[in-house]
Amino acid sequence: MSTLHHARPIAEPASWAQARPFRACELCDHGQTVLQGQRRCTHPSAAGTSQGVPVHQARALGGACGPEADLMLPPWVRS
Repeated sequence: MSTLHHARPIAEPASWAQARPFRACELCDHGQTVLQGQRRCTHPSAAGTSQGVPVHQARALGGACGPEADLMLPPWVRS
């Protein structure tokens, strides 16, 4: 029986240390509205007004989009 050996230890990518919260919202078509320095979600299911809701509310546990960004619509998926 052979065992697998890695040439070098597996480490976390350096980019993980620089991950930004709500990055999915920055990439989503619905998260492109920024008012007074605050990114807002304008998805119809999440937005209470035409100005949308702050993304931290939409992405909260129990929020319309949730922690997994369920309503995300990235530009490269548009039909």
